[in-house]
Amino acid sequence: MINANFELQKAPLNLLEEVFKCLLHTIVFHRALSPQIPSEDTIDDLNVTYALCDDEAIKKDIKTKVESYVDLVKKNNWNRAQMIVTFYEIQEKQTWLGTSKEKVCWEQWIISLEVFGINNNNSQASNPSQSPTTRNAQPRTGNDRMGGGGGDTEGGILNAQQKKELEYDLLQKMTFIGKTCCEPKTHLPRLRKDPNPFPFDITYQSTDTWGNLFWNILRTPTPLSS
Repeated sequence: MINANFELQKAPLNLLEEVFKCLLHTIVFHRALSPQIPSEDTIDDLNVTYALCDDEAIKKDIKTKVESYVDLVKKNNWNRAQMIVTFYEIQEKQTWLGTSKEKVCWEQWIISLEVFGINNNNSQASNPSQSPTTRNAQPRTGNDRMGGGGGDTEGGILNAQQKKELEYDLLQKMTFIGKTCCEPKTHLPRLRKDPNPFPFDITYQSTDTWGNLFWNILRTPTPLSS
């Protein structure tokens, strides 16, 4: 199994949903191995356009899961957020009772970011547990940090400098996704005749005070095409 882990240094709460949708759609689009009709969407506040699969089932699934997670971030005042995309194949396994089916993961993407603009009165959440050692994880540099002339603005609204830095960071991560998916694919499972050979799960990892909790969002597998 291949892990790809990356982090955005800071994103405002009011753009958290759009940022996660952008990155999740970018990953799924580049990993859709069956024929797809390409489409695009734009984060207007950031002037960032990204590609996505023009598949209503995929768009609905990502939208529902991101909205559910962002609601929890707001409700619990989490200042760290992490969503995970796991691609897998269904394999048959022989048991003493007969044949059973199991999910076998072949690639996992972990998206982490810091959230600002939340109600900090009740926000003492610790960071998510350290992600597994990953291939192609991007190192932090001074350019990754959101300086923006004085830190967070009230309500999580970006000033001009912070907006430029988030746009740049997001575009860099989208480029990283594309390059990673173009690398040697020896870990990919054998293609099957099934038109939807590689389903995926979207889950999330979050934190509570002094404890790490792992939450699953709608574990029902989602096909890569309808």
